[in-house]
Amino acid sequence: MQRVILSFSPKWKKKNKNGESPIYLRITINGYRTELSTGVSIKPEIWNHKSHHLKNSKDQYLTLKGYLDNFKTKVYEKIMQGTIDKQEITPKFIKELLDHGDRTKKTLLNNYELFLKECDFLVQQKKRKLSTYKKYVDVGNKIKEFIEKQIHKKDVLLMDLDYEFIKRFDFFLMSEYGSKHNTRVKLMKSLKCIAHYNMNNSQVPFNPFKGYATTFKSDGVKYLTSEEVKKIEDKTFNNPRLEQIKDVFLFLCYTGFAFCDICLLKHEDVIEFNGIKCIDTQRFKTSVPCFVPLCNKALKIYEKYKDMCTNQILPLKSNQKVNDYLKEIGDLSGINKSLTSHFGRHTFGHIAQENGIPLEVIKNVLGHTNTKMTAQYCKMDKTQIIDQMKKLNTSSDHKKESHE
Repeated sequence: MQRVILSFSPKWKKKNKNGESPIYLRITINGYRTELSTGVSIKPEIWNHKSHHLKNSKDQYLTLKGYLDNFKTKVYEKIMQGTIDKQEITPKFIKELLDHGDRTKKTLLNNYELFLKECDFLVQQKKRKLSTYKKYVDVGNKIKEFIEKQIHKKDVLLMDLDYEFIKRFDFFLMSEYGSKHNTRVKLMKSLKCIAHYNMNNSQVPFNPFKGYATTFKSDGVKYLTSEEVKKIEDKTFNNPRLEQIKDVFLFLCYTGFAFCDICLLKHEDVIEFNGIKCIDTQRFKTSVPCFVPLCNKALKIYEKYKDMCTNQILPLKSNQKVNDYLKEIGDLSGINKSLTSHFGRHTFGHIAQENGIPLEVIKNVLGHTNTKMTAQYCKMDKTQIIDQMKKLNTSSDHKKESHE
C-alpha cells in the first residue's frame, strides 16, 4: 500500500509586486517528494500555518479555498485512477498528468530556446558577452544530444530536470566527450543558470542541483619562471610569424592581460600618465577596470608594432592559432611545458610577486575584484620559500654574533 501525503506549501521567500507568495502542492509518495504549482499566490496574513491552508475568517477567500481543495482532489483522483490501471504511482507521474497549461513551454529544450533568445537579446544590447551566449549554445547542443542518445526522446519535461538527470548528464559528458572534472563543472554551471532561470519563473519548484557540487578542482596555477621567460626573450626565430607570437606572449607576461583583453585593446587605450605610458581599460570577462603602466620591455614591443596595426595594438591571430604556435615556441626554447596564452597572465602574477610588488597592486593590474583571487596567481615556488627561510638563519647568526 502506497503512503500518500499531500500538503500545501507557500514559498514565502518568493514575492510578486503585490507582496504575494506562490502556493505549491507538495506531493509525497512513499517518501519521494515533488512540488506542483497551484497557480495561486497569497499574502502571509491569510494563511493558517497550523492547518496549512487558507484561513476561514473572510468570505472573499472562500472561492480561493475552494479552488485549492478542488486542486488537491484532482490529485487524489489521478492517484486512484493510476492505482486502478496498475501504473507505477510516483510524484513525477502525478505531476505530468496534472501539467496544466501550455505543455510545449514546459519542456526542457523548448524552454532552453526561450532562454537563449533572451540571452541573444542581451548580447545585442551589450549587456551580456557573446562568449557567454556561445557557451550556453554549446551546453544546449550537448543536452539535446544526451536526451536523444541516453533517454531516447526528442525532449523531456522541465520537471525531469532533477538530480538524477544531472548525474546522468555528468556521466555522459565524461564518457562521450572525455570531459575532465573542471570542464564538466563549467558546463554544469551553465545548466545551473537554466535551472535558476526556470525556478525564478516558477516553472521548476525545487533546486535540482541541491546536493550536486559544482566546485572546481585546483590543478595548480601554470606559469613560467623568470629564467624560462629569459629563454624565450633570448630566442630568435627565423619564421616572422613565430617572432610575432613570441612578442605577443611576452607582452602578456609583462602586463598580465588575458589574450581576450589584448584582442580588444585599441591605440586610444594607451595613455600617458605622469610621463609613463599606461593602458587604461577594463577586463573583457568581468568589466572590472584595470590600469597597467607599461614596463620598458612591454613598451618596446608596443612601439615595435604601433605603426603596423591599425585596429589592434599587436598583430593577433585566433587564440587557438596562437596556442599552436606557442607550443612550438616552447619546444624550440627548451621549455618543458605545454605553453598556452594564459601562461602569460599567470607568469606576470608570479614574477610581480617575486619582485616584491604588493598583492594589492597586482590585484589592480590584473583587474581582480579581491586579493584572494590574486593570491592564486602569486604562489611562491620552492626556490622563493628557501630564499625567505634563509633570512631566519641570517637573523639567528646576527644575534649570536652580537651576544659574543
